[in-house]
Formats: sequence, C-alpha cells, structure tokens
Amino acid sequence: MSPILFLDFDGVLHPEPLMAKKKLSQLPLVEAILRDFPSVEIVISSDWRLDWFNEGEAVAVSNMRRHFSPDIASRVIGVTPFLGRRESRGLAPLPYPREAECLKWLKSNRPAWTPWMALDDRAWWFSPGSVNLMPINKGLGFMPSDEDVFREHLTRITRQPMDTSKEYMTLFLDFDGVLHPDVCDRESRFCNRDRLQKILRDFPEVDIVLTTTWRLRFPLDSAGDTLKHYFSYDISERIVGVTPDSKDLDPRQFPDGLELYPREWECIAWLRANRPYSPHWLALDDKAYLFRPFCKNLLTINPATGFVGADENRLRQRLREREDMS
Repeated sequence: MSPILFLDFDGVLHPEPLMAKKKLSQLPLVEAILRDFPSVEIVISSDWRLDWFNEGEAVAVSNMRRHFSPDIASRVIGVTPFLGRRESRGLAPLPYPREAECLKWLKSNRPAWTPWMALDDRAWWFSPGSVNLMPINKGLGFMPSDEDVFREHLTRITRQPMDTSKEYMTLFLDFDGVLHPDVCDRESRFCNRDRLQKILRDFPEVDIVLTTTWRLRFPLDSAGDTLKHYFSYDISERIVGVTPDSKDLDPRQFPDGLELYPREWECIAWLRANRPYSPHWLALDDKAYLFRPFCKNLLTINPATGFVGADENRLRQRLREREDMS
C-alpha cells in the first residue's frame, strides 16, 4: 500500500500571507523531491479544497490536480474531509483538527498500517510531538533548507516495515452506567464523557459503535437531537454505527446460547455485518449479565459511578492489548 503525503498549500507551497506573485512559488521544489519517491501518493489537506467541497471529492481532486505538473498531478488521489473548527452544544472545539481530518481520510481509504506524513505550517493542528508532521515556517513556506528533513520523512514512510497485523478496533459503548451513573439527575448526564474522549484521542485507530438503549429512541446522525451530538466533533466522526436490536435477530444464525446474552449477541451481529475481517473489539458496559460469563471482550464498569478515574488505566491497558482479543 502506497504511503500518503497530506499536503497543505498556504504557508507551505508559498509564504503566508500570500502575495499574488508568490502563489505556489515553492511547488516546483516540492515536486522535484517527490519525483525521487514515486510510491508516495498525495492527499490535499489545504483549505483550498473547500472551494470545491460541496461538489464532491472527485471534483475537488480534479481541481486540485490542476495546480501540479502532470506527473505529480496523477499522484493526487484525494482531499481530506472537513470536520469543523467551532464549538458546538457547549463542547470543546475539535482538537488537532487537521490531524483528525488526515486520520479520518485514512480510515475511510487505507488499512490501519499505512505510513503517512503531513507537510503543514500549523503545528497546533496536530497532536504535540507528532512524528508524522513536518512543520513549515509559514512566513517563508517550504525552503531549500527544508529539503533534507523532508527527504528523511519520505524515506521513513517509504522504507519502514509495514506492520500489516495492525487493524482498526471497534469499541462498543453504553451510556447509562458508563458515561454517567446509571441513576443520576439530568445535570449529571455525560459527566464522564470527557474523561473517555481524552483516552480515545490517544487511540485514533479505535472506532465506536453505540450499544446504549438510547439508540432505540434517538437517531444516530440527522438534523436535531442526535446521539452524535453528545460527543465532540473529532470523537463523533469516529462513531460508525449502532448495534441492531436483538429482537430482530435470528438465533439460528449465531452460536447456540448466544441469544441468552443479548448485548454481546448484538455486538457480534454488528461485527458480522460490518467488520467480518476485523476481529478486534471491546465493550464498555455496566451490565455484565448481558454478556457471556468471563467474556474477554468486556470491560465492566460500576453502574453507581460510571467510567471514573480508576477505570482509565484499565481501558488504556485493554486498548494496548487489543491484539490478544481476537
């Protein structure tokens, strides 16, 4: 699988603020270096992509390619999604937005083990110390003095051994008894949400599927009050579905006795339909009796408190050990 370069324009391919005579002035230098690394494909992360965003990715890609030499243009294969920059419903704004957009594109288009780097002038839009980011001085743009470091990054992503055992993981998430105590007043709802979101940001390969009974009453993603609205932008974009209702499942299509443990049954049914080749999953739930005894994929939470500080290390350890959960 080809490595990916996420490429910004302003502050990279020309200085920022932009003067007309400097537009894309550093692009020939960047292209010359990329010709020495022909396996690297390019995804545009620049805000320039937004001019064409409402017309679809294919139109945006076509218009972005027009800025490049023909041989490099053919290697521009996509544009990152736009996840927003503003606060919503009292939640914190999207942290590290450009990195989140890069990861979102990768999840939709490439295996979890795909090597990548980003060339960008906004380091604060990436997690601190990100090894995948090469920051550029926006007042100068990409300079000849940046060439050696750029080549080092490109060498790393083209030659590093690919860990093809790495896969995305699915976290099945309950609400009541997890994101807040099972019995609580309205003001205390989702009091544990930010604690969980902070951990999930350290594990970007983890997608989320909701198992909560709230899914039977509220839509996942539409206009108005939805389940995704209870999370910050970056985490809500990683919510990929809800489990089916066990009442709609046929027990003859599953292992004998699984119907006695309805929440695990619903998790297995979702995996069969959506991730048949990705066996790694973990459920965060306060009702152990809805899963088979000693279920190794369950992290049980105390319903009286929900997900609290004492649970953080347990979850981090389980996420690190996901390779053993298949």
